Amino acid sequence: MEAWNFAVQRSLPFNLAWEVAYVGNHGVDQPANYALNASTTLGGNQASQPLFAAYGQKAGVDDRYVGYSSMYNGLQTKLDKRFSGGFSMTMSYSYQKAMGMQSEDSGLDYYIYARRNWRRLDFDRTHTFAASYVWELPFGKGKRMMSSGLGAKVLGGWQLNGILSIYTCNPITFGGDSSVLHAPGNNNTLNWFGPGPIQVTHGTGRGVNWFTPTICNFNPAKGALVTTQCFAQPGAEQNPAGSVPEFGNLGRNVINGPGAWNLDASIFRSFDITERFKLQFRGEALSAVNTPRWGNPDTGIGSATFGQITGTSGLGSSAVGNGARTIQLGAKLIF
Repeated sequence: MEAWNFAVQRSLPFNLAWEVAYVGNHGVDQPANYALNASTTLGGNQASQPLFAAYGQKAGVDDRYVGYSSMYNGLQTKLDKRFSGGFSMTMSYSYQKAMGMQSEDSGLDYYIYARRNWRRLDFDRTHTFAASYVWELPFGKGKRMMSSGLGAKVLGGWQLNGILSIYTCNPITFGGDSSVLHAPGNNNTLNWFGPGPIQVTHGTGRGVNWFTPTICNFNPAKGALVTTQCFAQPGAEQNPAGSVPEFGNLGRNVINGPGAWNLDASIFRSFDITERFKLQFRGEALSAVNTPRWGNPDTGIGSATFGQITGTSGLGSSAVGNGARTIQLGAKLIF
């Protein structure tokens, strides 16, 4: 792994510190599962599998591992409020892009023109924002307000905490029919017939379309022709359909799924038992606003739910990844 970064830091009034940085890295010879018997000839069928031609081997044979490259570039900025006056805060934002030939050591999708594998990685998130805070309320013993009396007993010892996360989602691939390639071991994607990009409507919720799921029709015997702003399997536009091996014109990870946000919040109350011992009661709400984190839409063109969001993602900062609220109560003895 080759890594580099450049950062500028600046102290600001009110105990603030601001930092902005460029961060980059280059993955060198990252291991990939390489299919030695994948065809390297479009339309070559079984005869084009290298080990079949040499030894009559039909089954797949994998080489673990062959090295390939990856690349990350990101703008990262952070604003810190150092703890003072009972309050601290950190806010950070990243604008980034991760590219590579394969995701999570999974192997290549294409062995015909292998550069076609270069794409946004599955875990890439373009925008990520996070903010956290700790606020000790300014009441009670040793504080600047209501330091004694009934007000100190009622309002003293309270602390509020929170973590806010906002991020765009991972990218989406539209998988297509690989059998039309007649090239064993290679994957495929769908065709998109524009003009223009895929129409993302950003609808969220179960059964709601995230993108316009129009499917092309090139056969007048099946009804009205639909030849623009639509998806189709590779070769569907041919006459007869699929007569010539064809890669879909979409790359991998071409649009983003739905983003998400989450707030984890907590409230603490501390009581002095003695000068040495302190008892703290804690109430914590993970995903406090009970906001669902929708999963990526269905990209199977033959599915009845093509284009629709069918569930939650299972990702997030809280213990319950789908966004369901969880409340925990506890006590802590501090000495």
